[in-house]
Amino acid sequence: GKGLACGRYAAGTQAQQSMSQEPSIARSEGRDETWLPEPPGLSHAEILELPISTLAYVGDAVYELYVRRHLLLSGHVNVPSHHLYLASLAYVSAEAQAKILRLLEPFLTPAEAELCRRARNHVPLSRPRHADPMEYRLATALEALLGELYCSGQTARLDELMKHILGLVEPAPKALRSVSGGGHDL
Repeated sequence: GKGLACGRYAAGTQAQQSMSQEPSIARSEGRDETWLPEPPGLSHAEILELPISTLAYVGDAVYELYVRRHLLLSGHVNVPSHHLYLASLAYVSAEAQAKILRLLEPFLTPAEAELCRRARNHVPLSRPRHADPMEYRLATALEALLGELYCSGQTARLDELMKHILGLVEPAPKALRSVSGGGHDL
């Protein structure tokens, strides 16, 4: 099938080794249950009735959980929370999300691409304060896609896309390298 090359994780930490052994990052280590809350399992018709902003709202929360879990499983457990926040910006800023969506577009199904097009064309009620308007729209499209996958219960596809997304970003953002390894890659 279609796939993206994922970034390498730094070797040596137990969390990273367990993550590489996990069949799915949406699975808890060694347990048979998902770590995300149970999706609502909305039908396609129900999804189409939801405003794009609602899908993006849910997708933003799901995306944030994946990123935070990824940072912790990458061995960043003894790092001040402010540094984790700064590291998460490499994933969650509108600029980063816009770049990620552009890289994912060739790998989306026709239905996913259509949802992203619809979301990208959605006119937000408020203007972004710290983002280019087009980047903001692309970021909204990525979040709406993730929200749709979660709300419809497509957790395997959500997990697949999130593995690709997390691999597209430098595994040890600069904010963490400076406190974790004396300025060296982890």
